Amino acid sequence: MIRVDRHSFEAFKRSPLSISLANPLQPDCPLIFANEQCEEITGYTEHEMVGRNCRLLQCAKTPKTELTKIRKAVRQMKPATACILNQRKCGKLFWNLLILSPLRVDEKEMFLGCQLDLGSEPRAFDIGVHTDELANVLEAASPWTDQQGWLHVRASMKMHAQAVLLIAQTRVEMNRPCEDDLPNIKRETRSFWTPGDLALEDASALH
Repeated sequence: MIRVDRHSFEAFKRSPLSISLANPLQPDCPLIFANEQCEEITGYTEHEMVGRNCRLLQCAKTPKTELTKIRKAVRQMKPATACILNQRKCGKLFWNLLILSPLRVDEKEMFLGCQLDLGSEPRAFDIGVHTDELANVLEAASPWTDQQGWLHVRASMKMHAQAVLLIAQTRVEMNRPCEDDLPNIKRETRSFWTPGDLALEDASALH
């Protein structure tokens, strides 16, 4: 779990990435923050999103396997990446590459969600640019200074996001609604932010 400073909210507000925060300790894990980029992607204002679960973006075609993955990650307070078909407030569908990361802010646990709008299909994208920018935001917000550890975060975050995007692209191309039909690809996504799920509040977790 990544420990961040309470002042990190300013970094999240200023980020060029779409970022939201949710409180997993409250019933139904409601959103408590969404920056302007998140408003732009979803079409909802922060006021409309705060207090509601992020399922407000779901549609009938949202892959159930990805939703199960997200719920499990939130329940276990573990990081996860998913590529899901979502719906903007206007009703337009879009593919969302979602990176989830548990945070600890002043001993309170929260979940950060970073959304990447892939458009009408899970198209090829330079994932490294996106995950590096997210890592920059997290590193700036965290007192953890182990550079070798952050290099590991960047590499594993990028690798996992690339694998998840590949699954989504293949599933769409093959018109298969369930990623379980793709065992060889899915096998590549099992490792994420290791060792110890990168308990970044304790640098000794990497030694």
